[in-house]
Amino acid sequence: MEKRFVAWLGFGFGVVCLLAIGIQLLRIAVDVVTTCPQRGDLATWVGAIFTGAAFAGTILIATAQKRHAESAAKSLAAVTLFSMQFRLTNLRRQLEKVAIALDAWSPGDSSRVNCQAASHAIMQYAFLNVEEVEKIIPLDEKVAHGMAAAIDFIAHCAPLLEVAHSNPKVEKDEMFKRFCGEMSQLLANAAMNLRAAAVLSARNAGRSDTQFEDNGIPAIASKKLPPRVI
Repeated sequence: MEKRFVAWLGFGFGVVCLLAIGIQLLRIAVDVVTTCPQRGDLATWVGAIFTGAAFAGTILIATAQKRHAESAAKSLAAVTLFSMQFRLTNLRRQLEKVAIALDAWSPGDSSRVNCQAASHAIMQYAFLNVEEVEKIIPLDEKVAHGMAAAIDFIAHCAPLLEVAHSNPKVEKDEMFKRFCGEMSQLLANAAMNLRAAAVLSARNAGRSDTQFEDNGIPAIASKKLPPRVI
């Protein structure tokens, strides 16, 4: 509602400015007609007046076309985001599930996290693409950038999780713990970015009070990892 008010206020201001310009040009024309004795000067002034009016009309038309294009782009962005919600929700839940499991693992546990199964679970729902995300930019550029970052995080983490069971660099428990910490943080950040997309979609649907369960994902995303031992 506030955005519409600002838009109408800007439109009204533009109309007032055009009217003021038109009145001023009319006053100049009247002065020219009543004081100018030469037809050549009169024709020059009349031509200038019509040129100014045409210029003002061009600006008004261009502004209206720009606003229409922006409105259409935002409508397409909202529809695109709505169409992605089922996929986003399922993917976010898998990311959070894996991130929590990885973060909770410690060397004292009887078995390691099944990273290969975790990778398969994530990729089963990772059906986002950059072309879809680009359409979200007119609605909220920061959210779109966050969604693009989530795609990048998933593309980085999933292959590493897939082969973790055979990676000699994480054979020792302390190195596997470090690996779990890094992967859980990246996946948690991806999940937080998808949460932002869900909040944006809910806000556009009129549900501004949307909240997520406190399952520890924000804390995992912001956790400071110990320095890497080389």
